[in-house]
Amino acid sequence: MTHGSHRLVAHRLSGEVVPRLLTGGTACYRIYATADDRYLTVAALEPKFWSRLCELLERPDLVDSAFEPELPELEALLRTSTLDEWLALLEHEDTCVGPVLSLAEAAEELA
Repeated sequence: MTHGSHRLVAHRLSGEVVPRLLTGGTACYRIYATADDRYLTVAALEPKFWSRLCELLERPDLVDSAFEPELPELEALLRTSTLDEWLALLEHEDTCVGPVLSLAEAAEELA
């Protein structure tokens, strides 16, 4: 985790502009649409989570693209299956993904 933290604050040393890290400004931390017009959250800031996600998606070529502002290949891939299908594959793995719940689902979670 320390190595990931260093990467997150490296911009302060180099003078680079701060990316929109926690607001969808990087591929590893954003919300993606699925085939059924639902949404999957990805919060894989740590390399181990992002690497595992790429492995499960059979896209190891994306590992070095975690902090890209956009990753159209990943967006297109996640559009190929439903939210439930992605959750069946990813939810119980070390990937830091989850569903975006509807209002009814969120209320049900609180009950």
